[in-house]
Amino acid sequence: MTRIFTDGAEFGDMLFWDIVGGWTVSTTNPFTGNYSYFGNGNSICRKYITEINECYIRLREKVVTANNFLIPIFASDTTTLCYLGGNSLQNWCAYSSAGLLEKSQIVYNFGVWYLVEIYFKLDDAPNGRFVVKIDGIQVINFTGDTKPGAQTGFNNIAFDRGGQQHYVDDIAMNDTNGDIDNSWCEDGRVILLTPSGSGTTNSWANSGGVSASANYLYVDDIPSDSDTTYTYASASSTGAQDQYGLSNFTGGSLVNILRIFPETRIKMATTGSDVVKLGYLPSGGTDQLSGSIALTTSYTRITGTSASANPVTGLPWTVDDINGLEYVIEVG
Repeated sequence: MTRIFTDGAEFGDMLFWDIVGGWTVSTTNPFTGNYSYFGNGNSICRKYITEINECYIRLREKVVTANNFLIPIFASDTTTLCYLGGNSLQNWCAYSSAGLLEKSQIVYNFGVWYLVEIYFKLDDAPNGRFVVKIDGIQVINFTGDTKPGAQTGFNNIAFDRGGQQHYVDDIAMNDTNGDIDNSWCEDGRVILLTPSGSGTTNSWANSGGVSASANYLYVDDIPSDSDTTYTYASASSTGAQDQYGLSNFTGGSLVNILRIFPETRIKMATTGSDVVKLGYLPSGGTDQLSGSIALTTSYTRITGTSASANPVTGLPWTVDDINGLEYVIEVG
């Protein structure tokens, strides 16, 4: 798989980002679900990735005021390489740090959600590329020099709202490796299913000191209430699992469910080398778990391996499949 990340702000926090500057989560203007990211003023948030020089990225974007936004930025550490922005006439514009690469012939309107898709390749002319589609229509198709300096790759995606108000939702990114997820991310919405019932296995303890069958009640708060309610297990209890039934999918029956992935907010209580595995239990199947994921002493966002098909049937996910899932977390 070459999906680098998928996120829709649906956990109601900023833990997707490695550096947070001025952006928050908002319930005022989500495109999908209950939350979107909202920027109001100057400063940048960054999501670091393994360095690459080519990618596809998708996001929902709403410009509220003004045009001096840089969303997204392709950057090497804090050095801006190229970005999508706007001009005074409200044209979508592809820029490098050296100047304008190409502008669209169409304009955006303030206060309107747009589906923004980008293919970007950092390279000297004639191999550099910056292609932009808005609501599925190609509006920029630049070929030439997208490498304004000595950097040969980018290691983070950044959002800079340029001092103005801006909303972003439903973000995804692919690199160009492998046989799948190696091209356009295309239209997509991120929907969160939350713990709503006791699962098949309940081996962890909870902060309320009650039966482990009630564990789902201690992990269903969105956003997380930190150390108020939680479940826990000893690092020495290798293989100990907690499983939770999930809320029903409410996206309707006429949808294509392209992937699922487990996600959590978690920390270890003391310094050590604690690890967990994340996964899911499909109806009629067996546990599907990620590899071991290392924890830190601060709450962080961790995700398990995504799946584009039901491992029981080998077919794309259906609504019934999704509604039959259990979430699984295991001491690794």
